[in-house]
Amino acid sequence: MTPQRLLLLATDRLSAHRWRAGRIEVEAEFAGDAAGLEGFAQYLRQHRDSTFHLLAVQAEDSFQLEALPRTRGADRNAMLARKLGQHGHGAALSVALSLGREKAGRRYERFLLAAVVGGQQLEPWLLLLAAAKIRLAGLYTLPWLAGSIGTEAAGAAPLFQLLTLTGAGLHQIVFENGQPRLSRLTRLTTGSPQEAATAVAAESAKIYQYLLAQRIIDPGAALTTVVLLHLRQLADYRGRCADSDEIRYVFTDLCAAAKGQGLKTLPQDSCSEKLFLHLMIRKPPRAQYAPAALRRCYQMWRLGLVATGAGAAILIGSVLVAGAQTLEYLRLSEHIGALRVRTENDRQRFEAARRRLPPLPVDIVRLRATVDRYDRLARQATTLEPMLQRISRALDAVPGVSVERIDWRANDSAADSGPGSVVAELVARLPAELASDPRAQLDAIGRFGAALRLDRAVAVSSLALPMEIGSSHSLRGGSEPDGGTGLSPDAPQFSLRIVAMR
Repeated sequence: MTPQRLLLLATDRLSAHRWRAGRIEVEAEFAGDAAGLEGFAQYLRQHRDSTFHLLAVQAEDSFQLEALPRTRGADRNAMLARKLGQHGHGAALSVALSLGREKAGRRYERFLLAAVVGGQQLEPWLLLLAAAKIRLAGLYTLPWLAGSIGTEAAGAAPLFQLLTLTGAGLHQIVFENGQPRLSRLTRLTTGSPQEAATAVAAESAKIYQYLLAQRIIDPGAALTTVVLLHLRQLADYRGRCADSDEIRYVFTDLCAAAKGQGLKTLPQDSCSEKLFLHLMIRKPPRAQYAPAALRRCYQMWRLGLVATGAGAAILIGSVLVAGAQTLEYLRLSEHIGALRVRTENDRQRFEAARRRLPPLPVDIVRLRATVDRYDRLARQATTLEPMLQRISRALDAVPGVSVERIDWRANDSAADSGPGSVVAELVARLPAELASDPRAQLDAIGRFGAALRLDRAVAVSSLALPMEIGSSHSLRGGSEPDGGTGLSPDAPQFSLRIVAMR
């Protein structure tokens, strides 16, 4: 786990602390002179592998609410830089926190502009941090860290002030709707409980008068004042801080608040520095003052962690996929092995059964070739059934036509048909009542041929008709024998040649 180190800057001294599992241990203290700065630079070099968090309790913050038009990209950055320059009078440490869009009017975006007043005391330390190129997570002040503590103690009050003690003095922070509105630091001479209690009462009255003059609080309304202190000093504060129509005090146990936040090194007096140092790790606020140049090493380190995490996730995913594929391969290998065993068993049973059969006159290869040849010949064998079915359907389509005889022969013309096709020469007789009507005879013969041609695998051609239809003859009946055809003059006869194409 990456070591976490906390830096506390109070007045002209900086102290370094080690945070580990909710415990805070003081490691070193450095004065603001040349020797102290040199010692701090050496300390940073010794702990380059740590992540640092800086808390400046000697600084005062200036806040201002602004409603600005919604912009994006470079325009937004330029507008915010201009507004921060105007608000902080060119302060080097400033930040703009977006509070969302307004619900009415032009729906401008609301910003809380904040700047550190008198940040010159921080410059020597910040220069050393930049030169050491350490991982600085952020630079924080009390107003950004104390919001959660004060909100829990103040309850539902939308406007309240929080007073707490640090090594720099008495901090007064006014919150409105959960956001800091005013921050003020009062220096103390001795820091005794009696002096601190007297300062709390006096400064609370001043803050109330200021809020009343700025019309932030309505006349006659009581200001909720949360005082963070150690219970051993509660009597000193109650004797000097009495509730009135203007101020309602809420005394909060510092140790109980620290325990609630998971701090294991509890404060021994009313100084709340350890609690806020712990909150920098456990609940870092959205806003902090460290410039981008100071946080560059920290950001690069975080990108490295993200890349390492993504690589680890990809590696773990690949291992899981490879494991699944390996299990599937083993399962398939086992299944294939079982199939091979079954195949071998079947082959052995087949061989055993074959040996029990009587010996064949020929070997199995020649027998298989003979059977294949027989199957091909059987498929090519000529059968009369399809042709008889065609003729039967044509007779059903043209009633009155009677078949005299059918002469069958194989079709040896490869141009007309495929192998195994037959040729039928059909001699048929028309009804006797058509003997005197050549046109009716032609119509009946045409319908009979058309019925045969309905099967596209059949070719039909005329061999003999009961009349002469040439261009040099007129239509006449066949009352004379048709030399050698065997047609009877009693009823019109005709003959057709029917070829099965396949």
